[in-house]
Amino acid sequence: MEMILDALASSLGEQLVKMVNDEASMLLGASKEVEKLSETLSSLKMFLADAERRHITDVTKEDEYVHEWVRKLKDAIYDGTDIVDDVHLKVEKRRTSMGSCSSSESLFWCLQDPLFTHRIGSRVKELNQRMDGLFSKQAELLKFSITSGNSHSGSNPRRTAPGIIHEDVVGDKIEQDKQKLVDILINRDNDDEDDVGVLVVAILGVGGIGKTTLAKEIFNDQAIHDTFDSKIWLSHPRLQVPVTKACAPGTRVLVTTRNEDVALAMKAAHSHHVAKLELPDSWTLLQKQVALNISEIEIVQECGMKIAEKCDGLPLAIKVIGGVLCKKNTTKNTWEEVLRNQIWSKTGLPGELNKAIYLSYEDLNPNLKQCFAYYSLFPKDEIIGIEEIVSMWIAEGFIGKDGLSTESGINSTMSVGLDYYKDLIKRNLLEPQDDYYNQEHCIMHDVVRSFAQYVASDEALVLRDTQNNAILSSSKFRRLSIAGKQIDWSYLRNQHCLRTLLLFGNMKLKPSDSLRILPCLRTIHIRNFKISILQDSLCKLKHLRYLELSIDETKIRAIPRGFSRLVNLDLLWGFPVHTVVKAAKHYCTLEDVGPLSQLRKLKLKGLENVPSRSMAVLAKLETKSRLTCLELWGTSDETKGAIVAVEQEQIKVVFDQFCPPKCLEELTIGGYYGDVLPDWIKMPDAAIFQDLRRLNLQKLACCIQLPDGLGQLPNLDFLVVNHAPCIKKIGHHLFFEQGQRNMDIKRSSRHDAFPKLHV
Repeated sequence: MEMILDALASSLGEQLVKMVNDEASMLLGASKEVEKLSETLSSLKMFLADAERRHITDVTKEDEYVHEWVRKLKDAIYDGTDIVDDVHLKVEKRRTSMGSCSSSESLFWCLQDPLFTHRIGSRVKELNQRMDGLFSKQAELLKFSITSGNSHSGSNPRRTAPGIIHEDVVGDKIEQDKQKLVDILINRDNDDEDDVGVLVVAILGVGGIGKTTLAKEIFNDQAIHDTFDSKIWLSHPRLQVPVTKACAPGTRVLVTTRNEDVALAMKAAHSHHVAKLELPDSWTLLQKQVALNISEIEIVQECGMKIAEKCDGLPLAIKVIGGVLCKKNTTKNTWEEVLRNQIWSKTGLPGELNKAIYLSYEDLNPNLKQCFAYYSLFPKDEIIGIEEIVSMWIAEGFIGKDGLSTESGINSTMSVGLDYYKDLIKRNLLEPQDDYYNQEHCIMHDVVRSFAQYVASDEALVLRDTQNNAILSSSKFRRLSIAGKQIDWSYLRNQHCLRTLLLFGNMKLKPSDSLRILPCLRTIHIRNFKISILQDSLCKLKHLRYLELSIDETKIRAIPRGFSRLVNLDLLWGFPVHTVVKAAKHYCTLEDVGPLSQLRKLKLKGLENVPSRSMAVLAKLETKSRLTCLELWGTSDETKGAIVAVEQEQIKVVFDQFCPPKCLEELTIGGYYGDVLPDWIKMPDAAIFQDLRRLNLQKLACCIQLPDGLGQLPNLDFLVVNHAPCIKKIGHHLFFEQGQRNMDIKRSSRHDAFPKLHV
């Protein structure tokens, strides 16, 4: 229900202090009002921890006042961040128009706009009046407890966490269960079974008991591998067709579910109920999660057994508590504090919400709590990349100053965000997918997701069908995730405070529908949704920081003029280069990308349509000092016929102008049909890319040679070359700069090339 008052108040307070330090209070014409607002926020922070706890757990009618107070406080804080954003937008707009002037010069210029000064000053004064009222009400009626300091373990544990623990399997019981079900599936004990039919076997149990773990053990069993020609792993919250009609004769289906009715509906021939762990196995699993050594086990065993017992034999709960204990000293007193935590006896939570997860949640720092809850907006089993989710956290302002990074600027923010992500994995609140490189994609367990959605429910809504449409008309949300197929856009008309919109399915749109009804949007993430009707209003979202469009799925072919005004954009993923040159005056071209100086991630598509070198130059990629990830895509037409030499030369000339800044860390070039790659990705020009870690070369239809000297890039740890049919061989030019003397090559060891590449 709560998106962390402390983090919201701290974020706004930091922004106000920065404004004062930058003398932006002069711009506002209300320096005393700004200072007063900052002081009020500092005073309120003493009560926020108690307010949040009562907001989450108390269900009495008296505490409806608490819920209302919290809602009003959050509204006021969000309005404060909007004021700060408006000031920054004004400054950035002036800075862009004045060229290379400094921020202080831009602020000084803003003094010459008395109307803007008056409007901002009035808004700050009105906000102070609201804050005064809230402060008085808590003192007179609500009487929150005063809290000093933070109880969470934060990011500075004494002991080093053991990293990612993948050992979810303990005891002999799971091995016995696996073997029993494997035998059933391969019909070792079912000689009379009709082998041409479809056999369904169900694994049943409560959430977090280990159904999926058992299913994975069976799926990866050698006997299963030897018996069946092919295996498919599917994750779907609802099976929409009878499985026996969708499968070929002889198919074996293993399904996991909490609901016995599902097993009956699927006509399961056998249902296996997963039992809870016995206490000795629970304690063994907890030891593995915390990576205790022998001497530590002796110190905490008595207390640890009691903690394991409180987890009620559920492996997920044990893993999550293990994530908490990893962050703490391995002493008897510290573990007893966890054992005595009041959350174990807390009332007010729905019965299906796990208290071990609540205890882990309380152990997070305020900013990390926001990030955790935000992750629950994604549909079940939606694989979200680390770069995507961290960029969304940044766009929402969730990444705070935790002292986790010694870097400065955007690099520091990104570094802290990556640490948050890894911390959630170490705490077993996110599950990394082994199929992906370097744990860069995770999912969230159903039980963890249910808790996260519960604590975020008063300002975040996950809509999966049309049954809850009415709530959009009666309630106000800040974040909305929609995967339904028949939801009408008109239901969003009351959501004018919405900051994040995630669309994973189609909505009903009319020609008159527009994004103008959602003026506060910071993040738009669209999958499987045709929004071409809305494209004309994208340029009106002045606060937008994150925009991800799947061009093929959204059917957007061009964006109208005015896009360059979105100067806050941090991520622009899937920008379509307009295909009709004659109509370019009405639609965005690469010229509109040029002013977007804050971009950190950029994906351009349709670059085969760029008509000239001069047009490509207008993108100004080399000047984007924050750009760390770049994707450049040409044609997606794999059936493109013979390509004439002039086309090859033209695409190379265009791509030569897209030289990125030296801070680039990730580069993808795809759909490129030149015979050689751009000069800037070859040595010696590529030597400026000292930070480049990932290089992905896709669909190089005519390329005859890989770039010279890639092996000399010092930090390149990931290299992919896919669908490059004209490259017949790889020589020493890939490892060493062309023209390097033979003697130098002989003196060079194999380790001199690609020093960090993962093999």
